[in-house]
Amino acid sequence: MLWLSGQIAVFIAIAAVVGFLIGWLLRGLWPSSRTRVREGELESALERASSRISDLEAGLRSKRLAAAAAAEQEEAALRRVEELEAALATLHSQTDADTGEVEFLQEELETALGSIDTLRREMSEIHASVDEMTALKAAQEAELAPPPDTGAPATGPAQGGLFLVQDHFEPSVGSRRGPEDRDDPSWTVESGRDPQADADVVEAERLAAVAEVTERFRLAEAVEPDDLKRIHGIGPALERLLLSMNIATFRQIAEFDDDDVELVSTALGRAFPDRIRRDDWMASARALLQDPRDGDA
Repeated sequence: MLWLSGQIAVFIAIAAVVGFLIGWLLRGLWPSSRTRVREGELESALERASSRISDLEAGLRSKRLAAAAAAEQEEAALRRVEELEAALATLHSQTDADTGEVEFLQEELETALGSIDTLRREMSEIHASVDEMTALKAAQEAELAPPPDTGAPATGPAQGGLFLVQDHFEPSVGSRRGPEDRDDPSWTVESGRDPQADADVVEAERLAAVAEVTERFRLAEAVEPDDLKRIHGIGPALERLLLSMNIATFRQIAEFDDDDVELVSTALGRAFPDRIRRDDWMASARALLQDPRDGDA
């Protein structure tokens, strides 16, 4: 009887254990509220991850298309570079040929410039000789003409630079002529005037202009004369005439006004008609004042 009771107790214990296990297992099959919430969160995260993956896939497709377009552009750029390199090589070959031609032309230009410089020097010498001969001719004509009735000596420092060139001639006795020489062809009956008398008047005006120029340009103190021959159009003869009239510096000539030009032109005489304006002494003198290395001998 005791044994039976023990067996029953054992079976009851086994049944309790089995029931506990079955209950525990059944409890795991039915999710709790926390589990359901967690499952919802996980599903939402999964959806977001799926959406992000879709966006990334779309971006990847776009990048792949852009990479393909860039590759095509790179190929086109490489082809363009090859074309440019070929053109550059052609230009280099042409440049080499042109360089030789340029060097040849440069040598020709230098030779031509040297010839021009030589011609300019020769022309300057010719102009100087012409000025000298013109001044001497004017002086000879002045010597052959009768002296004007001005109440002053015909030559001398007070009359400007004429004495510089008149010393080259020694007029002979009887070389002067007057209006009474009616047989002279220069005297015209039609006009009733003697050209020699007109020349006397012009010479008198010139000598008066010489005196006025000499007084107008008289310097307050002695200065070192500039080389007036460096001014375009002035030769040795003109330089001596200007120096004799107290015109000795570039600045004096650069500051000539219209009245000065007219007066000095009259003083220079018919041997140098309108020489100042023709050769533009003022511009040349101003250039020499700005840069003493410039100038035309």
